Amino acid sequence: MDLTEQELATVIQFRSDSVIVSDFGNFMRVLLPVNLDNGRVGRLWIWVIFLSVDEARRASAAGRSGGDDWANLVFEAVPANSVEPWPDMPRALVTVAVQEQIPVIVSSVSTTMQDVLTRTWSHTEFLSSRAS
Repeated sequence: MDLTEQELATVIQFRSDSVIVSDFGNFMRVLLPVNLDNGRVGRLWIWVIFLSVDEARRASAAGRSGGDDWANLVFEAVPANSVEPWPDMPRALVTVAVQEQIPVIVSSVSTTMQDVLTRTWSHTEFLSSRAS
């Protein structure tokens, strides 16, 4: 969906680098870790949409209070944007857990998404897809 800045302003109530509250739902940027064949982990930031307003409020409250509330936060969500080199990434349920203060996708019910999380990918292909 491509909206102009003016159209976005009418549907987004709040936007930061990591959270969007809008008429379309509540979103959070999370890390999608990708194991690479050179021993490193590629880090992709993607948007996920919360399954409910209550779940978004719970995550927001944990973020505001910090400490153990944030450190122990786990929630389910759905990827909201495509990511190269997987433009057809499924809109399947993922589990997000805070690790070292960062929300990270840790598993999925989708075999395709689980493959992205667990398979080792070519670092050259991964890097070339990020450059485009």
